[in-house]
Amino acid sequence: MEAALVWGGIGALCFVVIIESAAMLSYNRALKLFQEAREGASGANLFTADQAMALVVRKPTPGTVKIGPTEHETYEWNWFSFFKIYRIKIIVAPQNREVLEVRTGTDIFAEDRAKSE
Repeated sequence: MEAALVWGGIGALCFVVIIESAAMLSYNRALKLFQEAREGASGANLFTADQAMALVVRKPTPGTVKIGPTEHETYEWNWFSFFKIYRIKIIVAPQNREVLEVRTGTDIFAEDRAKSE
């Protein structure tokens, strides 16, 4: 019985490590791809929302945010984690679908808290 509990605990710990590692690696890869794409965009070669969505395998959650008088589309990706916030949100220009801003986990979390207060 004791051995089963020990091996069950080891198995649960391995499961948590695998979940956390997968989330961190996938999030870091997506963030790096976004940063490289934004740095490579210039002039007529814009980094668009369609390009951003092609870079990440998972489907984003669409939304909107009002910045000044203009309504902007947003797309948000979330990675499940037990301990950290792995989120990326892009804000898109309404005219040409250019990615105006890339926000990450703690920035988005602070926004959500400010909205709920």
